[in-house]
Amino acid sequence: DDISDLIAGVYQLTVTDSVQCTETFTDTVKQPDSLQIKLDSLHNISCNGYGDGAIWDTVSGGTIPYEYTWNGPGGYSSSNEDINSLEAGDYHLTIEDKNHCKQYYSATITEPDPMIITIDTTKNISCNGGSNGSIALTVTDGTTPYVYNWSGPNGFTSTNDDISGLEAGTYNFTVTDSSGCEKTTSITLTEPNAINITIDSIFSSSGKISAYILV
Repeated sequence: DDISDLIAGVYQLTVTDSVQCTETFTDTVKQPDSLQIKLDSLHNISCNGYGDGAIWDTVSGGTIPYEYTWNGPGGYSSSNEDINSLEAGDYHLTIEDKNHCKQYYSATITEPDPMIITIDTTKNISCNGGSNGSIALTVTDGTTPYVYNWSGPNGFTSTNDDISGLEAGTYNFTVTDSSGCEKTTSITLTEPNAINITIDSIFSSSGKISAYILV
């Protein structure tokens, strides 16, 4: 008379009485569409160490309302459909609808390697007051191309990676990659002390003048 635990489909019931009279009934058991998770957009980390990742998705099928459960690195959790301000790592989403049907989804947020500035050579000034210093460096990782900016003593600026013809002082270097990520460093070039000449004494003997000079 009653049936349960049925799958979706058409069911037909035929009833026959004691004198062989029959009646047939037909009914359809329906089911909701399966839960579907569609990734709309994924934004990876723009610069190493930043927390600006994001995941946007759309859920369809099942029976609303939906319950969202996100888990991620460092104990991250959220009950929102879309999530942002994410660090790099793996994020796992569980969707549960009104009928407790579930669907699962995972996404990975990546980040670029940190830019590395390697000082290849530095040449200090050879004579006091001179301007023959130089700095050569190499930038790696991040996202090419790079933009270089130097600043230094007496209004010095340059957009080259390597610089020369430098006087003594501190030179500040900033490199910016194509994603807008920055890395900075400072290098100080030195020079020897100035040569000081001191006349220690002057005396005359036999009509001649003699002087002793200390350097």
